[in-house]
Amino acid sequence: EEDMERGCGTGLEACSGRWCQVAQVPLRVFAFIIFAVGNGLNLVALGLIQSSIVTLLGAWALVINIFTAPPILGEKIIVLDGVSVLMIITGIAIAVFGSKHNSKAWLIGELVQQYRKTETLGFIAATGAVIIALVATHLYYVFVWRRDRPAETPTPRWAKLTILLGGAFISWFTVLFG
Repeated sequence: EEDMERGCGTGLEACSGRWCQVAQVPLRVFAFIIFAVGNGLNLVALGLIQSSIVTLLGAWALVINIFTAPPILGEKIIVLDGVSVLMIITGIAIAVFGSKHNSKAWLIGELVQQYRKTETLGFIAATGAVIIALVATHLYYVFVWRRDRPAETPTPRWAKLTILLGGAFISWFTVLFG
């Protein structure tokens, strides 16, 4: 009953009260630790097998997120989630079955030369600018837009889109230049 009065609810219900958000901190810390360990294992895997294989395995994390978010976070699965899963699986299948080239082991000197090319630097700068713009837009939502609105105000689509595109661009940037 005390939880209900604080606006938290029980189980997987939506969290709207300030106390409830604080109560979620251990769960968020635990999730971050799992995320950090997983990325550490990805780093180890990159040293053991081809990076193209690790990247494909990393794409499965997005598919897993769609199926784990509803029971853990209480999110709804929408049609776009299904379309996203199909696109990810299609991309993985194309990469696995459509690749007919041999991989090349790049030497550090060769990679440095690639990164010094004007078109590579321009691409990195443009992608970085998009990431910064998306993160700035989301920070505006978190610290300005939400500040004067009631906790029950639904998250607008543009704010959800900044999270989605920001994550996608950061993942893409990491895969291309990580």
